[in-house]
Amino acid sequence: MGGSSNGAFEVRYGYSTIHLDTSNKAATQPSVTDLLTGAVSGAAPMTNRSAQTRQEVEAAFLPGEWHWGSEIHRMTIGGGWERSKVRNRFSVPLDQNLITAAGTPDSVVMFSGPSDSRARIQRFSTYARDEMRVTGWLSIELGLLGEFTRASVLPPADLITWNSLSPHAAFAVTLPDWRWLVVRGSYSRQYAPLAGRYLDFGNPDGLSGSEYQWRDLNGDARFESGEQGTLLRRFGGKYSSISPALRRPYADEFDIDVDARLPMQSVASIHLYRRDDKNRIAAINIGLPAQSFSPRAILDPGPDGISGTFDDQRLTVYEQNPSTFGQDRYLLTNPAGLREQYQGFTAQVATQHKYADVRASFTAEKSWGPTNPGNGVLENDPGVVGALYMDPNTLLHATGRDFFDRGFVGKVETASLLPKWLGNLELDNVVDYLDGLVFARQLLVNGLAQGPLVIAASVRGSPEGGNRAEYVLNWNLRLARTFRVAHRGNLCLTAELLNVTNKANRVQESDISSPAFNQRLPLAIQAARFVRLGVHFDF
Repeated sequence: MGGSSNGAFEVRYGYSTIHLDTSNKAATQPSVTDLLTGAVSGAAPMTNRSAQTRQEVEAAFLPGEWHWGSEIHRMTIGGGWERSKVRNRFSVPLDQNLITAAGTPDSVVMFSGPSDSRARIQRFSTYARDEMRVTGWLSIELGLLGEFTRASVLPPADLITWNSLSPHAAFAVTLPDWRWLVVRGSYSRQYAPLAGRYLDFGNPDGLSGSEYQWRDLNGDARFESGEQGTLLRRFGGKYSSISPALRRPYADEFDIDVDARLPMQSVASIHLYRRDDKNRIAAINIGLPAQSFSPRAILDPGPDGISGTFDDQRLTVYEQNPSTFGQDRYLLTNPAGLREQYQGFTAQVATQHKYADVRASFTAEKSWGPTNPGNGVLENDPGVVGALYMDPNTLLHATGRDFFDRGFVGKVETASLLPKWLGNLELDNVVDYLDGLVFARQLLVNGLAQGPLVIAASVRGSPEGGNRAEYVLNWNLRLARTFRVAHRGNLCLTAELLNVTNKANRVQESDISSPAFNQRLPLAIQAARFVRLGVHFDF
């Protein structure tokens, strides 16, 4: 064994606190939410006075560079401790939320009064990493991370205990006769952090309530005494629990990179990846077994919303037995086979010349797996615990691409320093192309015992038979000029022109089945062209 270079030891401490107050004491009417469009009218559906604090300590020891024969080792050893506390004080105007379906009164949600819940998460971690230069053409990196997490509600009662080991391995190869080419590969197991929202399923002090039919007897669309109908369902911490065998979600990720140095100060690379999310978490409604529902065939009038046309199809939905209304009991667990897969590649080329640097990249990606009903960012996301598995209707066309899947992405960027006779200006251009957001066509189903519901009438994403919003093409331009100010510093003046072509692509489109669906009406469009001026002084 040889000697080592000087090492280093680092210790860090951090403390943060966040306070949130969204209370609205002036609300005199309950909030109204439409089941089909998601539009909210009146007061906010819910308010919260939240306090979150976190303390963390991290330490790392770098012994320096060690030699073992011809091998060179760079070790890193470290660990950390973290404690987070969360307090949520939820309240609902009049303890009621009203639900409409396409504007028609549907149900009323009655909450069990204000909720005051507290939770604590503690995590201890330790890791070791060794970067080894085995030969002049082979490098290897090995690492192992151990994490030990405890989560509890207050007063203390541990609800989730997770202990995990995360291995990591990587290599880099430069062949002696091909020194312009480097091949890299890696494997890592990455465990998901413990989210405080999981504890809501084991906290009887969490927000809870019941949903009833709304019998609008006088047709005025205002909820009044005597209009509360049959109990439909229950929800919240009072009717939920956490499986003692709840396992920690994790992802296995594989990466391969090939980097090449080309003539004329140019480089090219390609990166291929595959990621599998496993042990995903969902809330299963164990109070409603499969026999609580009966299949029922319905007619889907298709994207045009008109029955009797070529795009009609038959769909199967599930009607709940009225004798099971209100028997909901939710269990937070790891449903068998619930996974999400990601794969794709990114190719890049870059070149450097006297007055300009040019870089171009192209990405093709695909995600695939079941997610919650809906097309929004908090619905079509495999990391969010939502309605998936709460009844058979939530599984209709649930498998598809997730919200963040762009399909194809391209970028070209240039950075130029113009010569003196052109003012020594810095000129930067960026042109981006992104495929549109994926979405499933939504269909309102009436006539079921449990009341109206919205289902996905197609998968999410294209070309699998679903939909994407319009692509986004954007060109941004930046000009800058730096001046030396009498030995006192540098003054930089900038002008940025964003969305140079003033395109107005539809970044989000209406997803509701209707005669207007095929018109692809926009719900959100690209931001218009605008100019931003800046002044920056360094001294």
